Amino acid sequence: MKKPQTFILAWEVVTFVVVAAYLWLGYSHLPIETGGLETAAARVGFSASWLVIPSLSLVIGILSVMYQRFVTDSIDPLAGADEDNATLQVLRRYLQNTVEQLVFYGAAHLSFAAVVEPELMKLVPLFAALFLFARVVFLLGYLRSPMWRTPGYALTFYPTLVVALYASYRLVVG
Repeated sequence: MKKPQTFILAWEVVTFVVVAAYLWLGYSHLPIETGGLETAAARVGFSASWLVIPSLSLVIGILSVMYQRFVTDSIDPLAGADEDNATLQVLRRYLQNTVEQLVFYGAAHLSFAAVVEPELMKLVPLFAALFLFARVVFLLGYLRSPMWRTPGYALTFYPTLVVALYASYRLVVG
């Protein structure tokens, strides 16, 4: 196995351990109020209200691109200076990937909310905070080096994938 693949696999394992510990500690010890979430409609509404936290990662991306354009020759996106601005390329890719991740996150979490027991809704705020944190880790890592995207990407994608798979399982099995 090549060094980049080893690096990626190692960070994915670390991510699994960190996310599992974070969710366990948060679920067990934080006083997250989830009363009144007996109906699917109430749970979906609760989950939808927490989408604003992950959406802040879009604000970070939009403002970062805006600032980078403002302080460089890339202020006019049609002038062709974008290709020479590596930082702007990273920021634009961060923004694009964040849109993709946020769409997946929203679909997974709204479906999750519709099919889970009310007690599991304590996970929703934990996942929302994790998503925002993960996108910041992704951006800072990407600005350092493309390989350092891995921790933030894994922190974003894999928890959402688990939520989507669990929701899908519950939809099919009941």
